[in-house]
Amino acid sequence: SFSLQAALGLLSIWTKHVESTPVLQDTTISTGGFLDDNNMRCVAKTAEAAVQGLEKAWQRSLQFDALSGIQVNNSKTSCFGNTKPCRNFLQPAFCQNEPSLKLVNSFVLVGGMVTACGFTENDNREKRVQKASNRLKRGRYAPLAFSQRVHMIQSAVMPMALFGCEI
Repeated sequence: SFSLQAALGLLSIWTKHVESTPVLQDTTISTGGFLDDNNMRCVAKTAEAAVQGLEKAWQRSLQFDALSGIQVNNSKTSCFGNTKPCRNFLQPAFCQNEPSLKLVNSFVLVGGMVTACGFTENDNREKRVQKASNRLKRGRYAPLAFSQRVHMIQSAVMPMALFGCEI
């Protein structure tokens, strides 16, 4: 069986491998991850340089995956650019040919909604907030002391409403 320690060990090695990608001066590759969800970012002076850095990092990530026997699920993988020029360079590099990724304006990262354009493509947030609001209304009439209601709201209602809020 695949243990938590093995997953974290592979993520650590992957991080070091991808972050050591040789890139242009003034370009930085950084990574993040949470168990089986990982991401890479590139900061550069221009959108073109950032996408070039990401292309190199993507190739190193694929190299690592092949050597470690990991299969990437491209249906769960997406591209995100926080500016229009960056999205313009990402489209031909990652979306039109292999790996044929989807270019998104927003995505969930460890429960937080990251967006580039002030609105999200995810309508689940409204449903989640409505569900939390309904739970809050029911909790007002629960046969509990005030301090217990506060604890219930803090532990069972607020997390439901806040999970996935914009960063």
